Amino acid sequence: CSQCVEEFCPAVVEGDTACSTAACECEDPSWPRIDVGSSDKPCMQCVHPHADVTLRREEDGQCLALGEIKTCTVFRYNGAVMLDKSSNQSSCLSWSNGDWQLIPCQGTPDSSAKFTRRGRLEASTMGTFCTSRGKQCLNIKEYMCTTDPSQCSTEPCRCEDSSHVRKEMQTVNRSTCYLCTPSLPECPLSPAACSSEHCECKPGFVKARHRNDALCFSCQPSVAPSITGLTSFLTFLSAGATFLLCVGLGVVV
Repeated sequence: CSQCVEEFCPAVVEGDTACSTAACECEDPSWPRIDVGSSDKPCMQCVHPHADVTLRREEDGQCLALGEIKTCTVFRYNGAVMLDKSSNQSSCLSWSNGDWQLIPCQGTPDSSAKFTRRGRLEASTMGTFCTSRGKQCLNIKEYMCTTDPSQCSTEPCRCEDSSHVRKEMQTVNRSTCYLCTPSLPECPLSPAACSSEHCECKPGFVKARHRNDALCFSCQPSVAPSITGLTSFLTFLSAGATFLLCVGLGVVV
């Protein structure tokens, strides 16, 4: 469906103060719309969604490993710079002295520390990030699924925390996206005692409210498709038999 809006909200990176007091919407519906105004005067902006990635060098395909832990460094792209997540986002990736380095994130980044994204999900790569000069680039090795419940990752991704579970969801335009959440304990199997804590059911079972407590849940076996089909077929036969009986009685009368 289509909708006409008064204007689009300013598209910004996190920390930018530009906003609009008009009734605006995000041009890209995947960008979260944030109110940075006051309670009596809302002011809306659309913030570039985070992208958490590991990167690899173009020349040799080696994973970019910087910092104290020499494993693939996970970076957060905020629409402008690459933040090192292991440094609590206080260090930024930059091209300096002929190699990639981490530098303190301070003020407006120069062209060697400011990145743009190119070629998202091309056949040969998962995308590329290049400095604003365009001469130094890094390919995306992996995407990390978001853990922010207000967002959803549209790229194929994995959970950065191996104890989390990846859930498949849908965006507003019905495309597939992913969210990583902490794993939950299983709800008790019905008719065992129910659980009032957050819980989930394993495949083949459905989460159901307890009949004596609406805030208590248990797991019940889901109805198999074959059983459902058989039930529907028997219901149809019963209705048909009832109709024929009524017709027969009408003829006799």
